[in-house]
Amino acid sequence: GDRNKHLSDALARIVAIHNLPQLGVVALASIGQRAVFAPLWSAILIVTALIGPISIMLLVFAFVIARMLRQSARMQASLAAALDHNEVLFREIHHRVKNNLQSVGSLLQMQPIAKEIKANMGQRIAAMSAVHEHIYRTGNFSTVRAKDYLTTLIENIRAGGDPKVRVVEQLDDVAVDKDAATPLGLIVNEVVANAFKHAFPDGREGTITVRLDKAAAGSGRLTVEDNGVGFDPAVPAKGIGQRLIRALTEQLGGVSTMEAPATGGSRFTLTFPLAK
Repeated sequence: GDRNKHLSDALARIVAIHNLPQLGVVALASIGQRAVFAPLWSAILIVTALIGPISIMLLVFAFVIARMLRQSARMQASLAAALDHNEVLFREIHHRVKNNLQSVGSLLQMQPIAKEIKANMGQRIAAMSAVHEHIYRTGNFSTVRAKDYLTTLIENIRAGGDPKVRVVEQLDDVAVDKDAATPLGLIVNEVVANAFKHAFPDGREGTITVRLDKAAAGSGRLTVEDNGVGFDPAVPAKGIGQRLIRALTEQLGGVSTMEAPATGGSRFTLTFPLAK
């Protein structure tokens, strides 16, 4: 007859025993679906109970991350807009300073003072103006590419000098700090203009060579030499130009010397820190 039995695995089974003439005693046992799937559903419920909160936490975390990314994108866009605005302002400032310096130069030329003083002051103002023009055109507000800047400056000095005097430029493309560009340009202006003025009297021909390169680590070296009549080192240098060069060299934190080589002419050397 049929009856429920619990075997050693504690699962309820339906057991049937029949006596068949040809086969003898035959025992059959089966188990109900509920008994088979009960452990599976129990496991599913346990896993669901564990995964459910984790899934909710992951969804919340993904939402928070997405929100943070959107905020970051908005912030980056805002910073980019502010940076563009500041760049426009910086360009406008340098452009206006350049224009103001040119206006000062024009007003200077109208003053009833000696022609030589006008020329000297005009060149110095042009040297300062050239820095702001270079920064305005390049858009680099932290450093100045000395080669482009000095090339423009020397061209302006050459335009007002004796055409018989040739200027040779050997300028490496070194970067100088924006605060060092103006004193460097003023020094070049003083030395090169002084060579045009005194190294080649009586309309003689000659050459002025301007070199700029890297010296020791982190230092630049400016050399201006000519093959003119030279000077007597024993005679103390006078004039505002020499005092200005000494003050500008100190402002750069550099060292400068003026020599009279045995081969003739003169040589000016300036060593100064480059932009970091």
